[in-house]
Amino acid sequence: MKWKIARIEVSRFKAFKHINLDLGTSSLLTLDGPNGYGKTSVFDAVELLLTGQIKRIDNLFFRH
Repeated sequence: MKWKIARIEVSRFKAFKHINLDLGTSSLLTLDGPNGYGKTSVFDAVELLLTGQIKRIDNLFFRH
């Protein structure tokens, strides 16, 4: 089975009130911008959706 994310919509997550990214048929996603514009937050939202956790944040608080 091959999965593809065609759209990312995030509401009330970290600094985002609401964003909607339409990826259409893109095969490569790059996010570019200055520090503090939410690039990592987009990937954190996707990871939280798919895994139920954000590993890099868990590692900060729950060192194994």
